[in-house]
Amino acid sequence: MKKLTEIEIKKMIAVAQEARENAFVIRSLHQFGACVITEEGELFGGCNIENTISGMGVCAERAAIDNAVVHGKYRFRGIAIVDDSEVLVYPCGVCREYLALFSQTNDIDLEVILAKSETKYVVKKISKLLPNMFVSKSETTRNKIKSYKNK
Repeated sequence: MKKLTEIEIKKMIAVAQEARENAFVIRSLHQFGACVITEEGELFGGCNIENTISGMGVCAERAAIDNAVVHGKYRFRGIAIVDDSEVLVYPCGVCREYLALFSQTNDIDLEVILAKSETKYVVKKISKLLPNMFVSKSETTRNKIKSYKNK
C-alpha cells in the first residue's frame, strides 16, 4: 500500500476541519474532526458527539470510520485528526483499538495524521501509537476481518 501523499493529507485535513465545525460538544466544548481515506481514495469525515451522560458520546475518529462503514467502506489507508489545542492531541485508547481493528482489514500500518492545520501536522503509524494492539490469534477470525465485504 502506498504512503499517503501530501495532497491527500491536505484534503483529509480539510474534510476533518469541516466535520469539526459540526461537533456536538455540550460537555467539554472541545471540537475534534477526523477524516478517513479508503483504499480507493474516498474521504469520510466525522466529529465528536458528546452526551450529557458520561461515556455515551463518540469520538471523531470512530464517527469518521462509522461514516465510511455506513457507505460500505471497510479498508482504510489513513486517518487525519484535527484539533486546535496548544499541543497535538492523540487518539484515545478506544479509538486506537478501533483503528487497529480496521488496519487488519487490509493488513496495513494505518497512517495517523495529527493536525492543527493543513501545514501543521505530524504523521504516526498506528503500530507506534498502539505497539501491543490486539490481533486475533485465530486465523479464521483474521481471515474474516480481511475478507469482510471485500468488494
